[in-house]
This record gives sequence, structure tokens and C-alpha cells, in this order.
Amino acid sequence: MPRGNQRGLDAADVCRTVERIFREAGHEISSFLIEPKQIEIELKRAVACAPDVILIGGGDGTVSTAARMISGTGIALGILPMGTFNLAARDLGIPLEIEAAAGFLATAETSSIDVLDVSGHACLCITILSGDLTMRARGGELAAARAFVARLPRPCLVIPGNHDIPAINQPFDRFLHPFRRYQASFGPDLEPELIASGVHVVSMNSSRAFGFHADWSEGRLSTHQLSRMLEQFQNTPDEHLRILVLHHPLLELQIKGRAVVKPLEKLM
Repeated sequence: MPRGNQRGLDAADVCRTVERIFREAGHEISSFLIEPKQIEIELKRAVACAPDVILIGGGDGTVSTAARMISGTGIALGILPMGTFNLAARDLGIPLEIEAAAGFLATAETSSIDVLDVSGHACLCITILSGDLTMRARGGELAAARAFVARLPRPCLVIPGNHDIPAINQPFDRFLHPFRRYQASFGPDLEPELIASGVHVVSMNSSRAFGFHADWSEGRLSTHQLSRMLEQFQNTPDEHLRILVLHHPLLELQIKGRAVVKPLEKLM
């Protein structure tokens, strides 16, 4: 278990609690506090001992490291949620309170899950943000959004929304360089693509700075975008899950200012 954690928990107290609960459940258990930079070294040692289960306390980054190193060994992985978001633990139904999590794991049955392989890195989840990270692409808003995104579990796919474009009272940026501020914070690619083992994520930028329609907040897709998306998915293996990400809705919400993306029929 790493000594530091993002929830301010006392790692030594967590170890004692987990040991007590597991021993009361009839298990043999040994716990170790390790420095974050030593995680991979200590995990290799733990795997070499061939235990039935390795419990890892930490956030999603630590858990992903453990999943990569344990995958294929036949050793079960137990997650003690001690990070900021703890997405893997949430997805698996593990309680976020440490004592409850330990009790859950001490009596849980093992089960197999899929692990994503993204450029050689094991991932238990993908983070997708489909725009409107800011209100009007102001400098302070972008800095806060960038800091927030930096804390999210990887891999993280981000696209802009119509609120990530400067307002109409900033005509130079809005009409000539609508995404320049966003790109300076989140990179030049407005339609990133992510391919992992079993998953293919394609994104489309439906936000427009202006157009020949009355409501510029509405989503629009070009013929080129539709053709590119089709070409991307045509190269996807049949067994892969295909995920399309865009900012504007596909379902009519019957709310003013919430029109579906156009052309919806061609997209569907």
C-alpha cells in the first residue's frame, strides 16, 4: 500500500483495519507500506510469492499499474479505494469507506473482468468529457478546467462544447480562431480517437462558432465529418465495442435551446 494517498487516510491505520477484518474472516494476510515510486518493484515481489489475492490501496493510477502487472498470473486483485475518484472501485461495487471495503473484499467471490490495453498500459476505465468545460473559454476557466482534467484517470478523451468558444462580444477570437484558446489548453486535436483492446472511441466536434442558422449553439456536423467517422468505424474489428462521442444531444429533449445535432438522420 502506498504511504501517501489523496484522501488523507492514515496508511498504517488502514493496514491495521484491513488485517483485522481479513483475519476475522479466516484469511492469512501480510501488509506493507511502500513509497509510490516503489510500487512496481514491490508488486513484482508480491507476484513472485504467488498469493491467492493481492490487495492494493490507492487511486485509479495505482490500481491500473497493479492490474497490468497481475493480469494473466491467476492472482486475484482486490481494490482498497484511497484515491480521488476511485472509478474502478465504484464500477465494481466496492464501498468507498475503507472498513466497509475491507469487509466486502474479505467475503467476496472472485470474478473475471476485462482490462483495456491502451498503448501497452492496462486501464480499467476510460474517462470521456464531451465538452462545455468552461462557460466562455476565459483564461481562468480554462486553467481551472485543465487542472481538473489533469487529475482524472487515464486514458482521458476530451472534446470541446459550444461554451468552450469565446462569446460573441469577442468577435476576433470567435470568428477567426474559435478553438484557439481551447487547443492551447487541451491540445490541437478537436476530434481525438482512442483505440484499446476491445474498444474503439471516435469523437466528432459538433460545436460551431457561427453559421447560416439562427441558433449558433445548435450542433452541426459536416459531410466530411460523417464520412470520416464512417471510415474510422469501418476499420474497427467486429468484436470491438464502438463508442461515438459528440457534444450535442441525439435525443429530442423538448427543451428550448436543446435541439438535436444536425443532420441527425444521416448520422444515425
